[in-house]
Amino acid sequence: MDQLKATLGPISGTLMMLNIVLGASLFILPGLAAQQTGPASIVYWLLAILLSLPLLVISCLLAAERPSSGGVAHLVGAAFGRRFFVMASYLFLGAVMLGLPAIALSAGYALQAGFGLNAGLSAGFIITLAVAANFLTPKRASQLGSTASILSISLLAALIIFGFVATPSSGLLSVEEVFSSRSFTSEFSIGLSVIPLIFFAFTGWEVAISLGGEFKKPKRNVPIAIGASFIIASILYLLCAMVVVHAGVSAFNEAPFVGMLAPVFGVFSSQLIAGFIAGLLAVNLFAAIWSVSRMIFSISEQGFLPASLKVLSRGLPARALLLFGSIGLIMIGVHEARFIDIDTMFTLASLNFLCLYGLVAFVGLLQLKRHFQRLLAAIAIASVAAILLMTQSLPALSYPLFIACIGWFAFFRTQRQKWRWL
Repeated sequence: MDQLKATLGPISGTLMMLNIVLGASLFILPGLAAQQTGPASIVYWLLAILLSLPLLVISCLLAAERPSSGGVAHLVGAAFGRRFFVMASYLFLGAVMLGLPAIALSAGYALQAGFGLNAGLSAGFIITLAVAANFLTPKRASQLGSTASILSISLLAALIIFGFVATPSSGLLSVEEVFSSRSFTSEFSIGLSVIPLIFFAFTGWEVAISLGGEFKKPKRNVPIAIGASFIIASILYLLCAMVVVHAGVSAFNEAPFVGMLAPVFGVFSSQLIAGFIAGLLAVNLFAAIWSVSRMIFSISEQGFLPASLKVLSRGLPARALLLFGSIGLIMIGVHEARFIDIDTMFTLASLNFLCLYGLVAFVGLLQLKRHFQRLLAAIAIASVAAILLMTQSLPALSYPLFIACIGWFAFFRTQRQKWRWL
């Protein structure tokens, strides 16, 4: 049987992890979090990092102990059975069906801030372009995604440096302001509700489990790669949050970096940054849609989505691509009709990912051998529960439950159909 070649070492593995986890969250979440909690957003970013740490450790241990290319859904299915594989797959789809349109809207808001274009129409055009591009050059998706991630890090580093050096200080980035701000002192419990939104920035490492089989010496190199990428990403997130607070209230919005440098370097600089950010996010969407369409095709092949979605056209999962594009446009339209805001879209997607991390933590609790590893798994489960409680919104909490129930129903529907043929 053919197997994936083990080619990733500690450095290349770290870069691969960073390519996966760094994206739209860097350009929008710091502004959204500050919009809700002001200077205290830095505190909530720190809390999110601490709560995410045990989840990352468990993912790291499982990826090292059980290297495979099956991904989270296959890991959960192997531990708990086929029905949980389907539920985990649906949870992932439920996350990307909101998360990716939210990323398109992030690009739209950047263009709106830079050029005055309508954010919704721009987002619709970008997601349509990303889907259409998959029909033309699907083999380029992964390369473009990696290139976009490297450019994202480079652009972000430049924005952070210029943001601190060239932007006049708002005076909000001080210990007194951060800890005495109203959102921290008198509304701390309300401020905690922003952590599920921030958690979207810490999604992506679950993919590490599917990369375990491609690492040389996985027991040594997987922990190094995940640990290093987590530290680098966390530092970047904190610096982003700090530079937004440093810039002041004018940066507490959906496109914090676009208008930040305009007073110093002129309107053209903000337009250049807006165009660059929108382009990078469009390329990221292209690569993400490539991956999601293949997952939809695979789940359909196994009988857990309509059979029409497993039909190929010129070697492409065309119907899966069109379905995702249609759902993305619908979600953007729902956002434009003011039925759902971008914060909620990111939060709901984040909650689905969070439930996936919780299932992985349960796998670790049952299957990891050492006592301290099981203790870490229990702490990870407690972290998931804590973040879910911070959501403070019953409709939001019901979304992943609703998606999981659909997956459960899809499993039993398929099983009933099989019994009819016996």
